[in-house]
Amino acid sequence: MACAEKLVLDRTAKVNYTVRMPMKGPELRRLRHRMKLTQNQLAEKLGVTENTVARWERDEMKMSESARLMKILAKAK
Repeated sequence: MACAEKLVLDRTAKVNYTVRMPMKGPELRRLRHRMKLTQNQLAEKLGVTENTVARWERDEMKMSESARLMKILAKAK
């Protein structure tokens, strides 16, 4: 007969339940301005076109993961 294992939850463990919300256009624009970058400069840094950055900022197009790195870059600057 196999021994049944008991599952024990560690309630003291710190778990991050942060819900990630997509970055909105105005948020991207504020971060870009805070970094003193033009749309063209940001586009070059992210490897996209200037038009793509403009469309992100107008919420016409969903942002890629690269754009979310703006939060990290803005904090590092």
